[in-house]
Amino acid sequence: MIDTTWINEREQAIFQVAVNGMIVIDHLGLVESMNPAAAVMFGYAEHEIIGQNVNVLMPEPYRSQHDGYLQAFQQSGIKKIIGIGREVVGLRKNGEMFPMWLAVGVARIRDRPLFVGSIVDITKKKLADLTIEEHLLLARLRAEMGGILVNSSTLEELLQAGTQLLVARLGIAFARIWMFDPETNMLILRVSSGLYTHLDGAHARIPIGAFKIGQIALSRTPHLTNQVIGDPRIPQQQWAKSEGMVAFAGFPLVVEDHLIGVLGMFSRQTLSDNTFKALACIANEWALGISHRQTELALKHAKEAADTANRAKSEFLNMMSHELRTPLTIILGYLPLLIDPLKLPVAKKVMESLANQSESRDHFHRMLEKFSHMAMEMKKSGTHLLTLINDLLDIAKIEAGKIDLTLKPVAVAATVQEIVDSLGLRSEEKGVGMRNLCGPEWIEADELRLRQILINLIGNAIKFTSQGEIVIRSRPLETMVELCVADTGTGLPEHELESIFQCFYQVDQSPTRKAGGTGLGLAVTKRLVELHGGQIHATSRVGEGACFYFTVPAWRQQS
Repeated sequence: MIDTTWINEREQAIFQVAVNGMIVIDHLGLVESMNPAAAVMFGYAEHEIIGQNVNVLMPEPYRSQHDGYLQAFQQSGIKKIIGIGREVVGLRKNGEMFPMWLAVGVARIRDRPLFVGSIVDITKKKLADLTIEEHLLLARLRAEMGGILVNSSTLEELLQAGTQLLVARLGIAFARIWMFDPETNMLILRVSSGLYTHLDGAHARIPIGAFKIGQIALSRTPHLTNQVIGDPRIPQQQWAKSEGMVAFAGFPLVVEDHLIGVLGMFSRQTLSDNTFKALACIANEWALGISHRQTELALKHAKEAADTANRAKSEFLNMMSHELRTPLTIILGYLPLLIDPLKLPVAKKVMESLANQSESRDHFHRMLEKFSHMAMEMKKSGTHLLTLINDLLDIAKIEAGKIDLTLKPVAVAATVQEIVDSLGLRSEEKGVGMRNLCGPEWIEADELRLRQILINLIGNAIKFTSQGEIVIRSRPLETMVELCVADTGTGLPEHELESIFQCFYQVDQSPTRKAGGTGLGLAVTKRLVELHGGQIHATSRVGEGACFYFTVPAWRQQS
């Protein structure tokens, strides 16, 4: 015989200690029993709920619909919610609603249905799900913000896209950015997205310390609140009420204690602590991004100004060089007649007329010799001035990008020998030897400009060498050929080796310097080498001579 008393006691014990809430109702929806877990969950004592309709534990619209579900099941026998679990909303005694998981089963006792509900409070799970979802949302937001910082081509595009993203992703009512203008000590509204997009009005220009935005800039601290209504730092209370504003977040945009601007936004819903933290990180990243863009913009403007100045300088040099060279060329053209004046027909006639006056003839001859000497000095100075003008023209053309190279195969040794031969008289006059030790390499170069490079380097070597020799060598370097002009002259201090390629730079800048020159020859040489795609550098020690190395692309014979 089955001991029904023991079974009832066992089932009652299980019912009382069950972790999940359990409620039993009859066919009318009246509560017959509730276990302690359910009582704690809903905040009722058991005796307060026994005999009550179970719909008191439900908010609307579930409350009004519940009894209809029971009647429909009892009339049709169709199980719509019986035997399954689903998420619903419960109502505690204190009026608080909470999410719960409800599974309903049905049993028949003496032909009377009893409905048993098993209930799990899923508030913590829902919060955890929301937290995870929020973290994912904020992580995606920061990633998208990073993309905007990297990919925006202009500062305006960066600001506009960033504020629009805040509005779209976080449901912000509107977001704005003010940029700090140090000249006026004002915050200038640069972008506004969301509910308001205008950039004029009372908040278009805000003094530091004025309004909430100016106070954020002055204090360099964020202002975060989920209680806009009643916040003394937000004076537009009537506007906030009418627009339903709930939260405000304002962040100073600061980089290394330098104020960049202020990011401010209003929301019609509360913002979580995680959202505030994410926005703080975004504000810091924006401050760095905006600072970098401002620096890039300043550098761009500086470069444009420098380019404009360089163009103006080049155009001026070009114009002045032409204006100077034209009359100078005429002067130099007539100087040979003064250097050898006896070839002039007039001078010959005078000498013939003085044939019988030896003393007068001698005076006239000495005068012509003085004229000749003066003309030679004029030619030397004029040639020097013409070299300076040509160098100025070359510098101007190179900087203006107006020099085009005509590249063709050039034999290194043969070209160097031609330069050595043409400058041989100058080196012989100083007692300095010259040797061409170049190999059989061929290079791809503009022959005229290559000669100019070699004349400048070998000419400098002759100028600064009083004894010994000058040696020119070459050697192949993969796709390039290196040429070296080495001398045994005065040499250069090591700290000067980088500066000598600058325009107008001279190692000896004293007014009594022995060597002439304009300080442009090596500057032109460097630029011509670089136009060929090569490089130039020098090695030297004072008193031990100097070696100038430069590279030119090797010629690769076409098959």
